[in-house]
Amino acid sequence: MRTLLVFLLAATSAAASVSTPYVSEGRIPIAPGTFYDHGTFVTTTAGRQTAYFVEVNSLESLLSFEASLSNDRVAGLETTTAQSNRKNREGHRAVAASNADFWGSREAPSGMHIEFGELISDGGSARPTFAVKPARELMIALADVNTRVTRADGVSMTAREVNQSRASGEFVVYTTRFGPATGTDAAGTEVVLTGVVLPLRASGTFRGTVSQVRINAGDTPINANDLVLSGSGSAATFLGAMTVGQSVSLTTSITSGWENVVHAIGGGHFIVRSAAISIEPDTPGFADVTHPRTALGLTASGKLVMAVVDGRQPGYSIGVRLDELAELMLARGVVTAINMDGGGSSTLAVRLPGEDGVTQVNRGSDGFERSVSNSLVLFSSAPTGPLAIANVLPSNASIFPGSSVGYVVNGQDATFNKVTIDPSSVSWSISNPSVGSIDSAGRLATTANGLTEVRAAIGAVSGSTAARVVSTLAALEIRPNPAIVTPGTQQTFTLSGRTPAGDAVIVDNNVATWSVSGPIGTISSSGVLTASLRGTGSVRASVEGASATAAVDVGRGAEIIEDFEDVDDMKVQTARATATFTFAMRSNPVRNGTRSGWLSYDFTNQTAGVSAAYAAHDPVKPISDRPLRMGLWVYGDNSRHWLRGNYRDGANVQKTIDFTAAPTPVPVTKADCRARGNGINWTGWKYVEASIPADAALPLKWERIYVVETVDLCDDASALFLDDLRAVYTNAREDLTGPEVRELLPEPGQRVFTARPEIGGRVVDDAEGVGVAPESIRLFLDGAQVPATFDPATGRVRSVPAAPLLDGTHKVRLEAEDRAGNPALPFGAWTFTVQTGRVTGRR
Repeated sequence: MRTLLVFLLAATSAAASVSTPYVSEGRIPIAPGTFYDHGTFVTTTAGRQTAYFVEVNSLESLLSFEASLSNDRVAGLETTTAQSNRKNREGHRAVAASNADFWGSREAPSGMHIEFGELISDGGSARPTFAVKPARELMIALADVNTRVTRADGVSMTAREVNQSRASGEFVVYTTRFGPATGTDAAGTEVVLTGVVLPLRASGTFRGTVSQVRINAGDTPINANDLVLSGSGSAATFLGAMTVGQSVSLTTSITSGWENVVHAIGGGHFIVRSAAISIEPDTPGFADVTHPRTALGLTASGKLVMAVVDGRQPGYSIGVRLDELAELMLARGVVTAINMDGGGSSTLAVRLPGEDGVTQVNRGSDGFERSVSNSLVLFSSAPTGPLAIANVLPSNASIFPGSSVGYVVNGQDATFNKVTIDPSSVSWSISNPSVGSIDSAGRLATTANGLTEVRAAIGAVSGSTAARVVSTLAALEIRPNPAIVTPGTQQTFTLSGRTPAGDAVIVDNNVATWSVSGPIGTISSSGVLTASLRGTGSVRASVEGASATAAVDVGRGAEIIEDFEDVDDMKVQTARATATFTFAMRSNPVRNGTRSGWLSYDFTNQTAGVSAAYAAHDPVKPISDRPLRMGLWVYGDNSRHWLRGNYRDGANVQKTIDFTAAPTPVPVTKADCRARGNGINWTGWKYVEASIPADAALPLKWERIYVVETVDLCDDASALFLDDLRAVYTNAREDLTGPEVRELLPEPGQRVFTARPEIGGRVVDDAEGVGVAPESIRLFLDGAQVPATFDPATGRVRSVPAAPLLDGTHKVRLEAEDRAGNPALPFGAWTFTVQTGRVTGRR
């Protein structure tokens, strides 16, 4: 009765949750019997949502589903697109893919993973699971695997898990597909079996000979054709009774009816059963909260529906509850469906027309495609055939008279494989010559209003798209706006228009009348501004009564968004981490001024998943206009973690930018973490920049800087120091390196025999620098600033003590900056010793 009540509550909630049904924004074929569809719907809980679907006729003989494991082993993560495209080849073309199971410690899938009949992983409990049987039969049901281990003396014990991290009291079977070693601690016993005929399968008997018994030992290496039995508690006692040379048998058994499964991946919850909403297990706090979601569902006819709903992106898509996800699947005819891993892991990848390999089509909530443990990939075995489909792009364009458009054509065979087209082999034509003409390269030059068809013919194959030439514009737009221009350079503006109905219109620059106001330079009839040395003003374009202006700033310098001298308006945020954020003062690393931001983080001892630590502004910091880049000084820790940032655009949508590239390759062992390329791969101060998209919606607001690790294996604890977050508006060269302090006098550690030695050194800026600022020179002796002379020609700094120095050790510090305000790093700091035979001491 309690189960029935849960179902009724879920069904009642779902009945009112989707207020506007799904509306498709485009449905295209991507393989035989396979369609990609995307669109929107509205829920009462979170408003407009964006969803993506792939529908597959599983009976199509050219198609096959495969379970895919990251890097073909359990330890480590890999993106769904990388897993798919790594296996993409002729006769085995990746068509579509979605992320699969939840994953935990050591990135092992939480449920069952079977690949080509090999049992690679199992989590030890019955879970909703998707499976592929012979003859392309698909099924979704509860499934589980048990492994009965029998010693030579006939005593048996059941191991519930395969290739999972071993917890207290657990019994786990490891194969080489887990990784190079078990990764366990020493609180257990591990037995190595050799001579096992592998691969391990979900139903069968396997025998091996004990080659090692390791009591109170862990992290046992796993060799090919070996199994490692690992247990703690009673399982350790069971294993400890084995001796080297004994024979041991393992009998695996899987849920009845699953014995011949070829591929299988686990899920988290049933959401649809018997064509009705059924959330099982019903987990409040997860099932009833909006998140990005991934689902797999089967229709009554055996079609598979792969679905992703994006989330955590206000104004675009917030996400759905599980009952709302179920309702969406029911609307597509699904009778059984399960929820897969979601959140930032939600990924749907598709082979788009004219492409080879899959591309993520949904917009992940992390701002990038997250690496995951396993995926479900659809492949097509169709060999590449002759050209059968010609896709003409751009499709259905509206064009202002006098403007021209360059058309292209990409090709596919009859089974939607990519076919490369030689541009010289394309014959272009239009159906209505009164609107203009098209040349042999596919460029349509328009002259008058009207509707035409743009046709591309490649031998007997042709394709077409509509083109409408319209002369009525309701609005005109100039891009970029605002424009921040480097002095003495050229800036090309572009135009676009809108019809009274709101349709986009292609408008060439040469049909407009251009003008400038303010001392910003001159503009050509084709919309190219030749900038002055410095000034502010605007550019104006007019087309048949419609006009637009763009603000222009020539020679604008970088602006400091945060100098970290006062961080009271900042706070720390974390994801699977502990962290603190405060200010640091010298002698801690400080790049400019007197303080820096100090972000200390600890990614260890957390639940599995992406770890991140954020230095966040509260409230967010406004950024004027649209910078080209955001710059930041970072005192790196060589952690190889990813350094990123978030800003919010004019629609208050969070956007992510990269101060470093993502670390690669995916590590397999702990030692690989610091060997990765990219990421924070330096120690000490370094200036880094991240680009702001040219189409970012204004106004912009800076939200946070963060360090992120996507691989659990590489979690550690460390700290970063941050200084001078800047908005950079031009490509003009900047001097960001301070002068060098050299040739110190007396030499560091030197013993001198005079009480009034010459003290100082040389301060030299590099050849491309802006030069040393004389007023910045400061010389300190034993903590007190002393008078010093500076010769700009030689860079020599000199000072002679006014009074004799006492015998003993004396400290000197020499500081300087260049004319751009960059300090000498490191500054001069050294000691010398006076030895005259006078009274020992120091001032």
